Amino acid sequence: MFQNGERHPEAMLSVLLRIVEKTPGGGANRQDLIDAYGREKDNFPSEKSIQRMVRRLNEFFDPGSR
Repeated sequence: MFQNGERHPEAMLSVLLRIVEKTPGGGANRQDLIDAYGREKDNFPSEKSIQRMVRRLNEFFDPGSR
């Protein structure tokens, strides 16, 4: 079964790029991630969608983080 971010790779990539872009200045906040997702999907995600996407990104970069 696909997780939310896996069906929308452009949105996941946009969120990841926003995180990377904001990291030197203190990190991306929740609204930054919602805006990045919304820019690719033309709608805004729920809080749970953002949480799932961040969790999935963490799994990509730190497989033992589960």
